[in-house]
Amino acid sequence: MTAVGRSEILDRWPTVGRAIVGAGLHSAHAFPLSWRGTVVGGLNVFARAELDAAPEDLRTAQGFADMLTIVVAQPGTSDEDELGRRVDHALAGRVVVEQAKGALAQRLDLDMADAYDALLARALRDGSALTRSALDVLREAQEA
Repeated sequence: MTAVGRSEILDRWPTVGRAIVGAGLHSAHAFPLSWRGTVVGGLNVFARAELDAAPEDLRTAQGFADMLTIVVAQPGTSDEDELGRRVDHALAGRVVVEQAKGALAQRLDLDMADAYDALLARALRDGSALTRSALDVLREAQEA
């Protein structure tokens, strides 16, 4: 686990760091997603408080990271190339969701958290996957 405070957030990520701090988040903890001894990604947890997370909270977050790794890797997957493809697919879906949040935030004059809630509500209303709804939002934004 790696932890950074407000100033390091701004130093490490000059553009997005301003948005993170501007949203009132003052620390970040990164938990490794490890599969068979190889780090395949990370779970980032941002917090309003400084770096004083309780040990049990850190263990819980690492537990979530471990569960996420299992979901991505799925037991029985032995091919590292297949795991890489799954991670790439998951990340690509996340990129689409982030882009759609930005489009909704701009179009509806929302902050990013409210834009995510609107995207999630749309997916639930339409009975579609979050990525599918995000793709629809991006298509509509291009047509506008």
